[in-house]
Amino acid sequence: MKKAVFVAWGVMALQALPAQGHMTPELLWQVKRISVMGLTPGGDSLAYQVTEPKMAESDFSSTYFALPINGGDASPLTNYQSVLADKTFL
Repeated sequence: MKKAVFVAWGVMALQALPAQGHMTPELLWQVKRISVMGLTPGGDSLAYQVTEPKMAESDFSSTYFALPINGGDASPLTNYQSVLADKTFL
C-alpha cells in the first residue's frame, strides 16, 4: 500500500512540473552569444565578447568586456582593437 501511494505521489509531482517550450528560430535570435577571446596583454583580465543578434536588421552587434582574473566586475573594453590585433594573447 505504501508503495502505491509513493508511486501515485511521484506521478502527480511529475505532472506538476512545467513543460518546456519548443526552441524556435525566433527564440534562438534572442540568445546572446559569449565568446572568450583570451587574456588581455597585461595578463590580469580575461577578455570576452558578447554578440547580440538584431533580428530586424538581420545583423549582429558585439560588445567587448574585460573581467579581472582576481575577481570583480566586468568592465567594457574601450580599446578592444588593440587586444584583437595582439596575436600573442590569442
